[in-house]
Amino acid sequence: MTGLRPSIASLAIRVLVRDRDDNRLKRIVHVDASIDEIWLKDIDDRIWPYRLSYSEFIADYKGPSPRYEVVFDEPQQVYIAPPNGNTATDERQSTHWAIVAVLLAGARDERSLLFSVNRRPLIATACKQFGVTRQTVVNILFRYWARGMTSDALRPDFRKCGAPGVPRNILGGVRAGRPSDLRTRGFRSAKWPLRMGLSVSTVARLFAGKASRSERARDERTIAQLRRTWLRTRRLDVYSKLYALDRGWLKTEGRFGWRGSTGPKKDWQKLDKTYAPLLRSAMSALRSKSGKKRISYAALGRECGIKNLKTKIAKLPECARILSKPYVGRTVTRRSRPTLA
Repeated sequence: MTGLRPSIASLAIRVLVRDRDDNRLKRIVHVDASIDEIWLKDIDDRIWPYRLSYSEFIADYKGPSPRYEVVFDEPQQVYIAPPNGNTATDERQSTHWAIVAVLLAGARDERSLLFSVNRRPLIATACKQFGVTRQTVVNILFRYWARGMTSDALRPDFRKCGAPGVPRNILGGVRAGRPSDLRTRGFRSAKWPLRMGLSVSTVARLFAGKASRSERARDERTIAQLRRTWLRTRRLDVYSKLYALDRGWLKTEGRFGWRGSTGPKKDWQKLDKTYAPLLRSAMSALRSKSGKKRISYAALGRECGIKNLKTKIAKLPECARILSKPYVGRTVTRRSRPTLA
């Protein structure tokens, strides 16, 4: 219901107003006439509350065509939590309210949460205490402001999930939905994929008998070929296919030694023995040159023909021992002998 103009005293926190300039609903989250400010929160947009001048807001409200009008009907129906509820909705509401309570307890007042300099450390504390991400805390805070700034405003909309018109009141700890076909026949879905070396989805489809014999043979041949291709080439596109079809094998055997490269795995012990004499010769040659006060990794790499030498040192222990000299990689100050008078 809109169109009515209540008294100025009714413009308190939690009141819903409509901005006629952009036709958006906004909620008053804080009012303080003593310091001439009023804070509004757009309930349909992911933005922080913003501040307006209280005197200007009231002057416009008293005018013949005010910009803001009071709205009496809430766009989102608020459900009151039943006493001693034990549903998944009740548990989620309790968790969200506990997070908001930590934010409110850490601030001097609710106005402090409207400033980022005060809000940022409180959000970090809540994230650490409840083991959630910053985005989760921000979403809960936005919902608290947008839906009325009460505990019931944080009640999730689980009732809207699933078939329309069907009431949802799932008890805590009970999984909703159709049970797994493997589980109903006495098999655990996490057991057989590991034993067969296939993904959970592949085992479920094969077990259900939905694929023909040729399709099953084709899937097995495809997975076997992908395994050989992955071990030989380590290509990212093969990794993606195996991740979708054969995740169990990939996690146990297939990913070792891969760092995103497309080439074969390097034998660092062999390379260490090959590079060691080259580095000794290069260091002697560079030190013999006149005017050289230091030997950089780049100069040694160019002399030996080794790319990215500095990044490879951690995998080459013999080369690291050779390059541990004080004049490698840093400037060395040479003291000149004093001349005799």
